[in-house]
Amino acid sequence: MGIGIKRIIPAVLIFIMSASGVCFAQTQNTQYQYSIDVNLDNNQVLVYKKDKNGEYTIPYKSFVCSVGEETPEGVFYTSDKYEWRELFGNVYGQYATRITGHILFHSVPYLKTDKSTLEYEEYNKLGQTASMGCIRLCVADVKWIYDNCPSGTKVRIFKSTEPMPLPKPEAVKIDVNDVQRRGWDPTDPDENNPWKGSNYNVKKSAPESVEIIKENTAKAEIQDSEKREDYEVKTVDVYSKWYFRAKALYINGEYYISMPEILDFLTSLGVNVNTNNTSGDGFTIMLDNTCTVSDNELNTIIAENSGRNSSQNKKSVLLCFGGNKIKTDVYSYEGKNMFNLGAVCYITGCRIAVNNDEITIEK
Repeated sequence: MGIGIKRIIPAVLIFIMSASGVCFAQTQNTQYQYSIDVNLDNNQVLVYKKDKNGEYTIPYKSFVCSVGEETPEGVFYTSDKYEWRELFGNVYGQYATRITGHILFHSVPYLKTDKSTLEYEEYNKLGQTASMGCIRLCVADVKWIYDNCPSGTKVRIFKSTEPMPLPKPEAVKIDVNDVQRRGWDPTDPDENNPWKGSNYNVKKSAPESVEIIKENTAKAEIQDSEKREDYEVKTVDVYSKWYFRAKALYINGEYYISMPEILDFLTSLGVNVNTNNTSGDGFTIMLDNTCTVSDNELNTIIAENSGRNSSQNKKSVLLCFGGNKIKTDVYSYEGKNMFNLGAVCYITGCRIAVNNDEITIEK
């Protein structure tokens, strides 16, 4: 009896000191840029970042997840991390982060420690209560937590029917009949991922939310010059309600994308664009039938373009939608007209958030 007590007490003391140390580090150490909320009722993870006072009040990222009936409520602090972790049922999860006890953030399970053995039917349950208690996310999202939220990050798990500050994204759905690719998570950045580089139109689960840097505004027009403007060609990932990969021109901090792709983005947001009336006359682009362009407006655009240096690869157009008009520059690239996304969203009422080469478009 006495020996048992002597063994237990130090263990309890060690546990208390360890837990206190984690809490102290979390509140004192500036490495903790984020805190994480998990809403059990909504199967949603929301990441907050610090405001100017050091409080976690700024909603930053929203992830769709799958929790379980046994997922505990409470406030916890993360600890161990595992690139692969064995789970209940002889399956494995990628990029696991321990929340408390046996409760982890991890990917949807795999049959082996092999990225081609995803349980794709379980993957299609993301957004529903489906786990044995852990919090499942797609690989891109759980890897973000793994990479950006060090041990000691605060996690608050609760139930609430109130809407979260950011909307819950729609989850990727895998075609279970796609035998060649269904064993891979489409969001996995692994270079061997068969989804990589394909323009797959599956719903994307985790847009980089929502530090809006352009909201219903277009920057000042790019100034004319005697030479052709230098530009950078980028491949960008665009997230609206659907996911697209597009080739874009990057000029003076602005992204320019072809009109067919822009129409896809707008359609996915529910913007009622009349796709039969987009070509215009070369000087005006009508996105619907509600605009009237005067002769004076049209002649101004024509005169402006006739005065441009012939070596330049841009022209001015009048973009029309919803009875409103905006003059914007259009660049020619590989036989396509590339339109300024800021101007398009100004005229159609969408919002753009940019993070590196990921663009989120919201209505």
